[in-house]
Amino acid sequence: MRIMDDPDLSQRPAYAEICEDLVFPVNRDLGVYAGGACDSAGIIGAVPELKHKFFLGTLDESGFQPLLDCYRNNPPPGVELLTGITWSELAIRYGDKTNDEIFWLNDLPSHKWAAPYLLDKPG
Repeated sequence: MRIMDDPDLSQRPAYAEICEDLVFPVNRDLGVYAGGACDSAGIIGAVPELKHKFFLGTLDESGFQPLLDCYRNNPPPGVELLTGITWSELAIRYGDKTNDEIFWLNDLPSHKWAAPYLLDKPG
């Protein structure tokens, strides 16, 4: 309800909080993903099936800059999907007024609601 009652929050795009961090999965190839918070891996941690929607590339000797340039010029499909929905739309679809207060406000769109939204989207 706090999101719905605040015009600044309700109109915020869903991708505003989720897609600014890079996540490093623990593996040999150091594949790099966008769209997760560093402490919990965000959507990727909650729903591993969505990793392909946020894959940026593999970190190698060329470093971060090519990956960051690729992200800015051609965001991964998961980011593209989240540009078309606002926090209020996520709140209407996935909000639960009986228990959402236990989450920090910014965690709701980025960690709790975005994953089911992306899983509901075809492709």
